[in-house]
Amino acid sequence: MPTPEAVLFDLDGTLVDSERANIESVVLAVRRHGGELSAEERTFVVGHSWNEIYEMLARNHSLPVTMTQLIAEAVDEKRALIAGSGIPALPGAVALVKRLARETKLAVVSGASTSEVKDALAGIGLTDCFPLVVAAEDYAHGKPSPEPYAQAIARLGVSAARSVAIEDATPGILSAHAAGARVIAVRAGNFAGYDLSPADAAYYWQVATILPRPIAWTSTLNEDGSANLAPFSFFTGVSSDPPTCLICVARRKLQPDGTRPPKDTWRNIARSGEYVIHVVNDALGHQMNATSRDFPYGTDEFTAAGLTKIASDRIAPPRIAEAPVAMECRLDRIVEVGRTGTAVIIGEILLWHVRDELIVAGRIDLGRLDAIGRMGGPSYSRTRERFDMQRPK
Repeated sequence: MPTPEAVLFDLDGTLVDSERANIESVVLAVRRHGGELSAEERTFVVGHSWNEIYEMLARNHSLPVTMTQLIAEAVDEKRALIAGSGIPALPGAVALVKRLARETKLAVVSGASTSEVKDALAGIGLTDCFPLVVAAEDYAHGKPSPEPYAQAIARLGVSAARSVAIEDATPGILSAHAAGARVIAVRAGNFAGYDLSPADAAYYWQVATILPRPIAWTSTLNEDGSANLAPFSFFTGVSSDPPTCLICVARRKLQPDGTRPPKDTWRNIARSGEYVIHVVNDALGHQMNATSRDFPYGTDEFTAAGLTKIASDRIAPPRIAEAPVAMECRLDRIVEVGRTGTAVIIGEILLWHVRDELIVAGRIDLGRLDAIGRMGGPSYSRTRERFDMQRPK
């Protein structure tokens, strides 16, 4: 994943160990009006927003108060419950937030009320780290609706695809995914036993352990003739006769209409069967990273990244003139794998273009190539430090 433009934190069970106090405060507030929460209702309080909690309680208990009044009563009960002890931060949360605050935009996106969020952040000394708080009063539909996270992303002015949500409950995970963000789930505060499998945890374990990964900077042609350019690091060779390689391209995030369309590179290769894969050297790293953002379909990404097009010899998509190596490829097959849909795009390499100065004694000089690779998260590796080992006979 590219460097996150924003990290969006849930509050209860993610930053602070407050879920039990939350449940008890709602129990006590409802009890003021003659109601008693069932075990199912207590579980519902965890992970849902006040909007949904109040709707459920008002329906089940005929509450004579408004949501605003019930929130105020629950806040009073919570303050009494934690008086003297406060609500502890979850392990590592404070240090993580302070480090991230120096690197990217942060927000709290919570189903709690504004006053509850402010109390919690003040209690763990993180008020100044969060310039934006989106709380229950700020939206009409809470988690799992995408509205809370979509609002935070819009107000921060960041890309949904380059935003990461930190969540501890299924409703929040679904909300962030529906808004287009990636999600990391934490278990430390998840005492209710929510299923956290919808989060992107497996992806993060993959990119943090399958490394370093070569980068396939791939050019294709859009239907209108404009050039698309995007980097993919799930990339490797497959066979040498004929020379064949594969790249893996995922579908887009869930759209408002419930679909997950293919990304532009997948769409273009499936239509035309032609593409160019470029090796990325250190000098082109920033321009490569610039093409990882989501451009509107039809954007000429060579122009957007300040790169020069040069015609390919055997296929229609252009190649990057500045790239040290370019491989013209023709599609062999696409195999779709995974529950959410990822295309394993297998293609034959028809022709290599290698800059003359890279060739020494008939071979590519790796030092002159100066290729870079992907590590986990925003980290990359250089290939300037190498060593040789002879295979045993």
